[in-house]
Amino acid sequence: MKRKIKYVLSAFCLWALAFSVGAAEPAKLSLPLILKKGLEKNSALFAASKALEQSRLEYKSAALEFLPSLSGSASWSDTSNSEDSYSMGLSASMPLFRGFSTRADYSRKYFNYKAKEAAYRNTKREAVYNLKMAYAGVLKSSETVALNVQFAERRKNNMELVKLRYEAGREDIGASLRADADYLEAVYELSSAKHAAEMAELELARVMGEENLGGASLEGALESSFPAAKSSAVAQKEASVYLAADPEYLQASYEYDAVRESEKSVKGNFYPDLSLSARVGRNGESFPLDAATWSAGMSLSYPFLSSGKDVLGARIARSASTASEEKLRDTRRRILWDIKEARFAMIDAAENLEVRKKYFAAASERARIAKEKYLNGLMSYEDWDAIEKEMINMRKSVLAAVYGRFSAEALGDKLFGEIK
Repeated sequence: MKRKIKYVLSAFCLWALAFSVGAAEPAKLSLPLILKKGLEKNSALFAASKALEQSRLEYKSAALEFLPSLSGSASWSDTSNSEDSYSMGLSASMPLFRGFSTRADYSRKYFNYKAKEAAYRNTKREAVYNLKMAYAGVLKSSETVALNVQFAERRKNNMELVKLRYEAGREDIGASLRADADYLEAVYELSSAKHAAEMAELELARVMGEENLGGASLEGALESSFPAAKSSAVAQKEASVYLAADPEYLQASYEYDAVRESEKSVKGNFYPDLSLSARVGRNGESFPLDAATWSAGMSLSYPFLSSGKDVLGARIARSASTASEEKLRDTRRRILWDIKEARFAMIDAAENLEVRKKYFAAASERARIAKEKYLNGLMSYEDWDAIEKEMINMRKSVLAAVYGRFSAEALGDKLFGEIK
């Protein structure tokens, strides 16, 4: 029995230990999870969603202006020379014509709603792009630290090798001192890379709406995380196809339409107002009220003198319309330029990455051969050191090219991808 209890306790302890070890493992953050969490806590996106909801309600309320209004009334009066008097009734009114202002206000609020909808989509795609770039920044900084660890170790080995050759009388003091300096520089670059990595993690946390990542690590590698921008496919479509669906352009277009409708509304002040009204009720000196009354009518009004406010209002509205039209044209030109630039950037980034990889492969082989020659006394320290530095710089250029391609693809995905 004691053995059985001991076995159960041992099994429980092992299970508890395994659970605690598993619980202590840091969380993993994938790009889809980062996008999900980041969008949920994005303050700009939240503000855009509230502005969209407000605009939607204003647009719906504008439709009610076309419906008649109904009101009820009740009154009682008493004077010194008459009996009490009571009256009750219902009144209805219906605007027939307000100088096109009712229709213009409805259209203006509709276009404002569509502009806010486009602004929300534009804010979302900008948030997605920023999250992707912050994610790439952490991956790049992490890979930079790993590279600098390798470079520091390589420089340390080279320093020890040169020092041994100097002590054996086969190298001069200058080469030994230079090797020491190169190693110290590698140690400094490693320290600096670690600081940059910490800042990159804080930047990602900030974009995600957090203070820090809480010890979580990122899944994936920079080169295998390119957004699916379909570089070859986007070159086959006309820029106008992307322009027509671009949320920033749509926002400017709808804002221009809204300003034009505002201009129409202001011009409505130069037209007369026409409306219908009706009332039914009962009155009398006591309840139940026995006298039925009704009335119906049509009213026409026209402002003959408004102290010039309507004229100035029309000029202001026209000036705003002209400015909005120019803004739309400028937005169109800029977005077409951005589309062209993004296409070239994706093509150039992909080609540059392949070139950098070729250079690094060649530099690595040259560094291997140069070290053998140096050990055999067939190459000077200066020539060997130059080839070593070239190899290190080429490896750094590969990482920079990988990050450049990620950036280009992320920008392409922002301009050419679908915004859900």
